[in-house]
Amino acid sequence: MHYGPITYIKDGLITSHNLNAINDKYFKQAFLLSRAEFINLHSLYHEWRLYIAAVITERVFFKSNSQ
Repeated sequence: MHYGPITYIKDGLITSHNLNAINDKYFKQAFLLSRAEFINLHSLYHEWRLYIAAVITERVFFKSNSQ
């Protein structure tokens, strides 16, 4: 059930939530680099999956090292 306009509809995910982080310049750069690196692997193609992988990587490697 959506309570607002759909803001994202790709890769089996439909949402009306704010996903502005996908427009982040660092994410876009990482997305383009990963598409080039994994051009023949379909599962690493979609923005949402790569965004989640980037967030997890950032939290694991960068947040844990600063503590």
